Amino acid sequence: VAKVKITIDQSAVRALNQRDGLVYQGVAKAAGWVRDESKTIIRDEGRTGAGRLQNSINSWEANTNQGEVLFSVGSQLPYAIFQHEGVKGPVLPRRAKVLRFRSKGGGAFVFARSTKGFEGIFFLTRARDRLTPKNFT
Repeated sequence: VAKVKITIDQSAVRALNQRDGLVYQGVAKAAGWVRDESKTIIRDEGRTGAGRLQNSINSWEANTNQGEVLFSVGSQLPYAIFQHEGVKGPVLPRRAKVLRFRSKGGGAFVFARSTKGFEGIFFLTRARDRLTPKNFT
């Protein structure tokens, strides 16, 4: 049995995580792919309406103190979480007598005293689950 001593060049490891490093570039590319795939899922599920949700999906570098490369993908729209996760019914109006919304197909407004809620489309998790190693290169 031969003994082997391995020395890791920490400066080279840190260089991988720099903006021009391979790890940083790969994670940034994968985050962009998840962003674009999420937009595709929203479109394919017919949740486009005026396109605000679809256009609001972005990827950005998240701040970490550990020298990690971390990106987030999501939307700043307050209703994005409900489109993602769904809503259990019944949904009742809080400040009016009726609810007002556009149906899934768009078109004219619908007015209702309540709705049974709707299923989420899980656009972010579905996009993340479709990631492959190819998306990082």
